[in-house]
Amino acid sequence: MPTTGADLKADPRQMVEKYFDAFLYTANWGTRQLILRFPKKLLSLETTEQYCYFDDIKA
Repeated sequence: MPTTGADLKADPRQMVEKYFDAFLYTANWGTRQLILRFPKKLLSLETTEQYCYFDDIKA
């Protein structure tokens, strides 16, 4: 059975920082979450923060 976000006991952001390069969560009630990890040499924090228009978007 697939794991849903409600069943996941870990913090997705911490999991991506430590183990993965991407995290995608979507729910049938409209909740969506996308987390991508890029190497610091590829994309600077300064560049990334330019795209953080909303409080929900974090660099």
